[in-house]
Amino acid sequence: VRMLSRQLYKKYGNIHSLMSAPIDDLIKNDGIKENTVTFFKLIHKITEMEYKVALEKKPIFYDYNKLTNYCKLILADKQIEEFHAFYLDGEHRLILDEKHSSGTVDWAAVYIREIVKKALDLNARSIVLVHNHPTAGVAFSSQDIEITKELEIALDKLGIKLYDHLL
Repeated sequence: VRMLSRQLYKKYGNIHSLMSAPIDDLIKNDGIKENTVTFFKLIHKITEMEYKVALEKKPIFYDYNKLTNYCKLILADKQIEEFHAFYLDGEHRLILDEKHSSGTVDWAAVYIREIVKKALDLNARSIVLVHNHPTAGVAFSSQDIEITKELEIALDKLGIKLYDHLL
């Protein structure tokens, strides 16, 4: 098991990448069979659920490591860009993590109207946006900045705060 662990760590680099790797990719590794892949995916889902419950119980920025680990679990090594909206209550606890859209390798659609509608439906007091960039480079694009500003203006008019946008 130790040799297999080293082999997997060398290939994937960290636990988040290993757990979120596609099933077809995992099964190609020597020593990995369907039961092992099922176990990895089960651990991934349980860990994701544990972080999500923690974010629902306390303000999401109470333990920043839990927030960043949760984001890594849901977005690490995705081959396409995903855009999530975290809807928060008045005490900044997670009401809902919604995958707003999935896109391509360098773009995901953002529909301001749909985010605002969901925030109103949930009676959210604030929102945190989260998305990934599957390609090289971790800086916000000019489009990311523009849509963030537009959404902030739309939400502000309704008394909903855009708390942050994480990448």
